[in-house]
Amino acid sequence: MAAVQILQIAAITSSLVLLLLQPVAATMVPPAPAPRARGSVGVTLHVQRHQVLVDNGVVQVSVSKPQGQITGVRYAGERNLLHFGEGDENSGGYWNVFWNFPGSGQPRGRIDMLDSTEFRVVSSSEEQVELSFRSTYDPSRFNSVRLTVDKRLVMLRGSSGFYCYAILEHADNWPALNITETRLAFKLNTARFNYMAVSDGIQRYMPRAADRDPPRGKQLAYKEAVLLLNPLEPQFRGEVDDKYQYSLDNKDNKVHGWIGGGPVPVGFWVITPSNEFKSGGPLKRELTSHVGPTSLTMFLGTHYVGNDIVAKIDDGEHWKKVMGPVFIYLNSNPSRGSFQALWEDAKAQAEAEARKWPYTFPESPDFHKAAERGSVTGRLLVRDNFAIGNVLAGEYNLYAWVPGILGDYMYAASVTVSAGGAVSLGDLVFEPPRSGPTLWEIGVPDRSAAEFFIPDPNPKYLSKLFLTRDNKYRQYGLWDRYADLYPRTDPSSPSE
Repeated sequence: MAAVQILQIAAITSSLVLLLLQPVAATMVPPAPAPRARGSVGVTLHVQRHQVLVDNGVVQVSVSKPQGQITGVRYAGERNLLHFGEGDENSGGYWNVFWNFPGSGQPRGRIDMLDSTEFRVVSSSEEQVELSFRSTYDPSRFNSVRLTVDKRLVMLRGSSGFYCYAILEHADNWPALNITETRLAFKLNTARFNYMAVSDGIQRYMPRAADRDPPRGKQLAYKEAVLLLNPLEPQFRGEVDDKYQYSLDNKDNKVHGWIGGGPVPVGFWVITPSNEFKSGGPLKRELTSHVGPTSLTMFLGTHYVGNDIVAKIDDGEHWKKVMGPVFIYLNSNPSRGSFQALWEDAKAQAEAEARKWPYTFPESPDFHKAAERGSVTGRLLVRDNFAIGNVLAGEYNLYAWVPGILGDYMYAASVTVSAGGAVSLGDLVFEPPRSGPTLWEIGVPDRSAAEFFIPDPNPKYLSKLFLTRDNKYRQYGLWDRYADLYPRTDPSSPSE
């Protein structure tokens, strides 16, 4: 099977959701004051023997050379916002990929930390520095990931943060490859960050990573879920911590991160300006931030779907994908104001980044600028018109669904989008599948579980963060409550 790139290009209105799938051969709080560089302060680059330093007067980032591991982020007087240990590949900021190949004999696959072997300065001026850290497949090494990976880091003048993206490519003469996950991870300073924010309703002070280890914590049904028995801070005693509880749909995953208190509160945020480079569509759910403190960007991932979404690249198949850029945004509040001000500022920055998409600054020719993209318009004859802009040139299939209407719409022909082109599909007729008149219907077909019955969690496994109706389903162990509610028989069985 050829690999399928599921582009997160969607037109979402109140009554219509469309996707293009490409086969690949609250109360307002005044914004927190974030430090800004003076206009005269440009970006500087210092290339040393084993590391590279990029500084724009607001943020300084250090990266190992040639590996491309982000070892330090200096901001607002903090020497390093990251937790980095020399020789620890799972520290600082890093990319990795979970991969496998047919006939490997290892069902769980393997992890590659994507350490680079080549360093290059792509551009360097007072306005912008872009760095490349590149590695490529080595056929002589059995465990060499069958990809060329070009990791990029970009810093702009006056920007309170930096951008990360990568280009992954499989050559047309290389053997087959399956990619399960591709992600960018940041491990933050454990002594500095203790407040996590994922959404307006999911944010609070968090337990420490040490609280998850025995004897302070006890593993439950799977290793990610831990019951906190004797945490360092008693307020968390008896709660369950599980990174899957903090997942979000792609469409909602715009900004998340951590805040550190102290004399000057500081925020570290992962901003996703577009989801075109993520797999699975707007309702695909993925990880965000979790106890560590850790913040992730999941570009490819099988969570909540399974093997159906694995990128399966055939022998001799040419495949290339640009992942990102994502923006690592930093803000602070010298007046020691509320954490809410930092969160509101981060949300405002996320909206500003989305308005800039597609970005104009990436130097890689594989990242297509606005002039190299096209658009698709039409009218789906159920409820709504649609328009999908900034579409990368290529050949696509068009899918749609309408909340409240059963079934999916699929455009019969492929849609070819050219650079600068505008494709008008005219009127498209969606005839929902029916074998006859509807006699009765349970719930609303909207691809949401909002109408499902959610039992009260077991008091032994309660998480205080998820007591509201909107987030109650995130509680641990709800699957076991069915047997508690119906200990003798299944009420849905024919005998009932």
